[in-house]
Amino acid sequence: MQAFDHWRPWVLHLAVIGWVTGFWWCSGRWEHNIWIQWIVLPAFAVNADKVWALWKEWLDIRREGFRGDFCWFVLLLLLEWQFWVTGFRTGIWWGGAGSGKDLVITVVVISSLVLLAKNLKALAWFWRGIALVGVGAIVMSLAMFYSSYEISEERFRLVWRNELGFNAVITGLLVGFVSLVVLGRWTSGAWVKFGGCLVVLFLLGVALAASESRGALLAVLGAVGVRFLQSLPLRKRGGSSGVRFLSVLPVCSYFFGFLSYWFLAFRFGRGEGGELMARGSAGRLEIYGAYLDHLSSWDWVFGKGEIPVLPSEELGWLIHHPHSAYLGQLVGYGVLGVLGLLAFLFVSLWKMRGHSVLPLVVFGLIACLFDGGQMLSVLTLARWETLVVLVPLVVMMANPREERLIG
Repeated sequence: MQAFDHWRPWVLHLAVIGWVTGFWWCSGRWEHNIWIQWIVLPAFAVNADKVWALWKEWLDIRREGFRGDFCWFVLLLLLEWQFWVTGFRTGIWWGGAGSGKDLVITVVVISSLVLLAKNLKALAWFWRGIALVGVGAIVMSLAMFYSSYEISEERFRLVWRNELGFNAVITGLLVGFVSLVVLGRWTSGAWVKFGGCLVVLFLLGVALAASESRGALLAVLGAVGVRFLQSLPLRKRGGSSGVRFLSVLPVCSYFFGFLSYWFLAFRFGRGEGGELMARGSAGRLEIYGAYLDHLSSWDWVFGKGEIPVLPSEELGWLIHHPHSAYLGQLVGYGVLGVLGLLAFLFVSLWKMRGHSVLPLVVFGLIACLFDGGQMLSVLTLARWETLVVLVPLVVMMANPREERLIG
């Protein structure tokens, strides 16, 4: 019985690690959702007592009134807002983004991530799992993709995730996320290990450039800039975290890989090569305007309760989402939903501005400016917004005083 109690948390930790790494190894939404239903949920139920103890930490009204953390309170309030707005505005109470089923699954994922993040050993394996699975999928996809296409003939897509090639923009975001994990945790140590990291980072730089995802590139630059600012006071105190993240060789290796791809693209490429900056807004300004035109007076306050799909008759092509998660928040849940989200993000990021995971959160928030549809929805998987915003944000909030790098 004691052995069972010892392994119970690890069953949940491994289930969560498998689900998060599924953004790179799943071949589609079906597998990802099946993992939630048949792996994460049973593991969650087995740890019901630990989950209940966690929830009582957040809200313990009986003894001392409300003493839960403000950030958790606002996050859960936002999820509840999505549930009620979706139900009232669309009549969808169970099933669909932002509905009751979405609320339940989101709370399960958040609670499971918090329990994992409170265990530093499990958290270390969490980051290792993302790095190993992500790098493996990206490197194999590079080999498979360029065995079929010439350099820059097509934008790089994560073919390990989808036989025909995953969306190039999402591919760039998945590459950028893994790049920051590797930069933040495995850029020091023995020279053999360090040298291996340089090769890995070079390949990740090539993959990011080959995806031609401008949003992912800007998000990476923003995250590195935030980590540089975090490193300044650490250097004055003689700390090593900032120096470890911004070691000259790893960062140079990463961006050398990025520039190497573009040198080859300009020298030997054809097709889309060299068109990274020539694509303009890629129709995003027209998409933003079309979604804003769909908002009536009450929609601006309470939202539509859902993010509609724009038929091809409107702009000439089918639009599945607003291509900005912040606009999606406005369309779905109104100004109140946007203000609630921004207040939650401001307070959370300010309270944990020295945290080592902050650059990952900033990466996601910048990426959501240029793409995405619904930031806090888990049922709409495989939605990358959950990976790049919710996952690191919850991990960061679970250990608000953790500032050292784990790995």
